[in-house]
Amino acid sequence: MFQFIIYEKEKRMSKIRKRTEVLEEFANSVTEHFVSNEHEIMEVNPQRLIALEDNFSYPEILEDYDSKRLMESIRINGWIDKLPDILGFNLLQLPNGYLIVDGSGNHRSAVSYYLKIDKVKANVSRIIQKR
Repeated sequence: MFQFIIYEKEKRMSKIRKRTEVLEEFANSVTEHFVSNEHEIMEVNPQRLIALEDNFSYPEILEDYDSKRLMESIRINGWIDKLPDILGFNLLQLPNGYLIVDGSGNHRSAVSYYLKIDKVKANVSRIIQKR
C-alpha cells in the first residue's frame, strides 16, 4: 500500500516544497501503479498544500505583486470562489490528501495557505491507484 511520507504539521508550516521534489519522492516511494483522473472542480483545504511549482518559493511568493493584490482583495471582499478563476487554480491531490500546485494557481495556493483559509474551490486532479 501507499507509503508516502506524512508531513508533520510543524515541518510543513516551515516550508512548502518544490513540485518536482515531491513528485519524485512520491514516485520513488510507491510500488503500486497510480494514474490521475481528469480535473474536477471540488472544495479542498489549502492547509494540505505541500508544494508549489518549481519556479516559486514559499514564503517569498507572498511578497510579489500578484500575492499582495490578492491579499488586498481578500481583505476587502473575502475569499470568492468563482468561474473562470477556479479553472486557473489547478491542484494535484496525492492519495494521502496532500495538495501540489499543478501548473497554475501558485499565488492562490500560497495566499490561502498563509491566511489559513480552510475551504476553497479548485480545479483538482487526484492521483488514484490503478485497478
